[in-house]
Formats: sequence, structure tokens, C-alpha cells
Amino acid sequence: MTWTSKGTAIGIILSVLQVLTGIASFVTQAGHVMAYTFKQPTIGLYTPVLITISQLIGTFLSVPMLKYFEWRKMTLIGGFSLAFMDAMIGMLLYLYEQATTN
Repeated sequence: MTWTSKGTAIGIILSVLQVLTGIASFVTQAGHVMAYTFKQPTIGLYTPVLITISQLIGTFLSVPMLKYFEWRKMTLIGGFSLAFMDAMIGMLLYLYEQATTN
């Protein structure tokens, strides 16, 4: 693998944007949010681990896929997938809240 200046710049910018958008705080605070939401303290211990493992798997899958797909298609697929998963999480938390209040 050869390191290009463009690739290095993208890597650095990606790291900075992850910090600015709060993805690091999402991983660290997700355990508390899940434990409070589901009222089960033990789930809070495993949530950050599961998030980190899923990010690792996603990285290992997406890097080789860049050889076969154009980066723009990968970005669009990733963005729409993320939006869909966020909507699903929101819907499931809403339905969980409705089920526990009745």
C-alpha cells in the first residue's frame, strides 16, 4: 500500500471531523444512554464494546471494497445506510417507550 499525500490528507481530515461531529463522545456515552433507557445497568457495559467492534468490522469490509467500487458510491451507500439505521434506532426507542408506558 502506497501512502499518497491525498490519502494522508483525507485520513487526517476524517479524524478531525470525527472529533468535531462527536462520534467519539457517542461511543463513550452510548453505554450510559442505553443503560438509562432500558433500565438495565449491565447493558451499558457492553454497548461501547459492540459499537467499537461494529466499526472495526465496517472498516475491514469497506477498505477492500474501495478496490472494486468508486469512493463516491461508497460514500452515498454509507450515508444512506447510516440515515436508515439512525431512523430505525429512533423508531425502536420510540416504540419501546410506548410499550413500557402502557
